[in-house]
Amino acid sequence: MPSRSITENTYFLVREVEQQIRLLLEHADSPQTPPQLLDRQGYIQNLATSVQNLCIAGLSKKVQEREQLRLRCYYNMAATLGEISLSCTHMLNELGEDRAHLNEVLASPPMLKAYRRAAQAITLVKEVVTDSAEQGMGRKICEISQNLNERNGKILKRLSRFAEEAFEENPKGLLLFTGVLFRFYMDLCNQIMKLGEIVLSLEHNDMLTLRQYQSLNHSLENLSKKGDYQEAALDKLAETKSGCIISGVQVNQGTDYAGVLKEGKTSKILKEKEKIEYWGKVMPGIAPGILAFDEHEHSAALLIEFIEGQTFEQIMLTADIPTVQKVTGLALDTLERVWVKTRRDDMPGSAGFMTQLNARLKKVFLIHDEFEQGEMRLENLEIPSIKALVARCAGIEETLAPRFSVYSHGDFNIDNLIYDADRESIRFIDLHRSGYTDYLQDATVFMLSNLRFLNIAPNAAYRVNQVIPLLMARLEKFARANKDRYFTARLALGLARSFISSTRFIYDDAFALHLFLKGRYLLEKVEQHPQESLHNFTFPMDVLYAH
Repeated sequence: MPSRSITENTYFLVREVEQQIRLLLEHADSPQTPPQLLDRQGYIQNLATSVQNLCIAGLSKKVQEREQLRLRCYYNMAATLGEISLSCTHMLNELGEDRAHLNEVLASPPMLKAYRRAAQAITLVKEVVTDSAEQGMGRKICEISQNLNERNGKILKRLSRFAEEAFEENPKGLLLFTGVLFRFYMDLCNQIMKLGEIVLSLEHNDMLTLRQYQSLNHSLENLSKKGDYQEAALDKLAETKSGCIISGVQVNQGTDYAGVLKEGKTSKILKEKEKIEYWGKVMPGIAPGILAFDEHEHSAALLIEFIEGQTFEQIMLTADIPTVQKVTGLALDTLERVWVKTRRDDMPGSAGFMTQLNARLKKVFLIHDEFEQGEMRLENLEIPSIKALVARCAGIEETLAPRFSVYSHGDFNIDNLIYDADRESIRFIDLHRSGYTDYLQDATVFMLSNLRFLNIAPNAAYRVNQVIPLLMARLEKFARANKDRYFTARLALGLARSFISSTRFIYDDAFALHLFLKGRYLLEKVEQHPQESLHNFTFPMDVLYAH
């Protein structure tokens, strides 16, 4: 729980804003604005600032994740309550000279009903702060906001009709009066929705919007018809860049997850479902099993098996060297079995590494604009821009594709591999990018994710250096067995793609530059090598080792 100072100040803040709304209601038809309605504004803002400062102080300390979430919620609650108070006073200050007209509108049944509903929402927030609320208050507050939003058409009509009569000869006054009041009404709706979502987040120990809450609940209700999930609770694990929510499904408190629920846009969830099903056909047991699927209006949910074990990333963080070597060997054994089992000779394996890189350069430059340099010349030495270098290498890459393709994971990062120590096996997760392509697609992503890991754990360099030679030896063996003549040149292009494109996720300028220069170096090596002898290209191993 947040400190007593935070909860007490938040309670006083809620009471003050509640009183401000009630004064607005009680004096809706008064000839003058009650002084206390405006006089308390300074005190309300001081309370809001005090709560926010206390929350910032709490967040600066080492606290558990759940406590961090509660502090963020109280910070946002204070900010939103302060916004509601300011909206009230701004509206009264802007329209104070038109008090007679203002009274007629404020005292009208639609507006009075709106304020009563707003006061009701604030009262529910007060119950949450004092721990006297029942579960479900967040949903109730959100429903109040939705109800007010549904009435905004009626409110606007009422305002427009009244203003046309009152300001018949003053169009400017008509627009100002209508605009200010309707803006206040809409601000109030949005602020109450914010409060509802904050309370939802407190109730479920996760930052949730109403849409996320409704969608997850709807999915769980429907999935309950297909399994024993009636009493299940959701524990949000992550949100993807594509907007999907990943939650653990816990049937009994204190037990392991019964499954993992992924919810998001229907097209994305359907795509992942299809990929997992295909993995089940070509390599049974590697992908998680599908427990249930639910599709509703604008989204879908997929309930999949929860895979117990450690990610390869966790192994790299905590395991001893013999364990790192053993798990690396298992991962490479699994990868090679996939390549052998899924090989297709009717489909050339062009990954389009340079096409991938070119598509990501704009995002790289957005984070590191210093990488977007034009062509330079040093006496007789031409130094092409990175864009020009990528374009040249794209033409070279077209001549290097292997004559076969394999089924690829598509995002073979070290946090997408799960090691099950009991079964001595490796399994794959996050499979929505899977497809047939060059086997070096997964190999280069895996290699780079090990090297990029050093930005998080610099002390893991020795472990990373155990992985690289094992992977290189396996790649060389596979390339020879499959008569892949251009393996080393494509490896250089694939790693250059990974080195450079990964900098869009790295804010450490020195580390980003380190990776960018490695990528550029590899591109230059391929571009400068005689094209007719790229089958003899020697891969520069020094770029792979951590120092």
